[in-house]
Amino acid sequence: MEREVVCGTGTESSLQQEQSHVASQQVGWRDFVTVTKPGILRSNLLSTAVGFWLAVHSFQLSEASAWNTLFLFLYTCLGTTLVMASGTVLNNYLDRDLDRLMERTKNRPSVQRMKPKTLLSYGLVLGILGVIVLSFVNILSAVLGFLGIFSYVVVYTALLKRTSTLNTVVGGIPGSIPPMIGWCAVSGTLDAAAWILFAFVFLWQPPHFLALAMLRAEEYKHAGFKMLPQSVDDHESKWQILLWVAALVPSSLLFFLLPNIGYIYLTVAVVLGSVYVYCALQGVLGKAKDGKRWAGKMFGYSLMYLVVIYAALFIDAVL
Repeated sequence: MEREVVCGTGTESSLQQEQSHVASQQVGWRDFVTVTKPGILRSNLLSTAVGFWLAVHSFQLSEASAWNTLFLFLYTCLGTTLVMASGTVLNNYLDRDLDRLMERTKNRPSVQRMKPKTLLSYGLVLGILGVIVLSFVNILSAVLGFLGIFSYVVVYTALLKRTSTLNTVVGGIPGSIPPMIGWCAVSGTLDAAAWILFAFVFLWQPPHFLALAMLRAEEYKHAGFKMLPQSVDDHESKWQILLWVAALVPSSLLFFLLPNIGYIYLTVAVVLGSVYVYCALQGVLGKAKDGKRWAGKMFGYSLMYLVVIYAALFIDAVL
């Protein structure tokens, strides 16, 4: 599950203030939607759809099974969405004390209105329902869904976000599971293609989130959160981004090995990847004098890069 990074430290008194504050706030249905972080759900659902789409065209399912494929797709999307929503809600539950210290997160319903017990119950119910729905797809998809929740909530949020700069890397694991679920829903196996999907999304996330961490450096430093740009200077962070981008671009070319992926996609991937590496080099070589401005461009380009890569895969698979 692709994640949103937040930061901060909490105290017992702040949690007591939280409990008295939320008791006086009225919770609406929009709050239950907001705490699932719809933006993250959309991006991860897109990854799931890409994995599913590639598998359908790779295995060349017959037209006679079109309705079965449609229902399989709907079950896969529903189950994956519920699993991802569970992770984000439980993330909000665990990060209540962190969120209140950051300008962009202090007004979240999980901080302002919703009771902790409500958040916890809501997240657990979503997770259970998600795994059950994915079990109707196949057991492998259900197992992957459970691993996505566990790695996002327990490993990334509870264990690493406050203690280690490795959280950015390890947090890439749950974000890489949705496309695998999409593929495995059709294939029923963790074959080489499933791991290509995993590798690509996994390698995309560190440069994306490191750029965000550079943009929010002061906020993270003030809150005491463990992010790489707060532990090393900007030059080292830029090198890290370049290295991850340099690993990402070759992984994107592996999709060319899949059936029905041809030279249209390969051309798009090479051009986009070359531009990405060039932009990263600008930071390392000192040609980008304004570090924050460079980080902002890198963050924006990473989003555009992912969407266009996915679009090229969609289009080339059917041509």
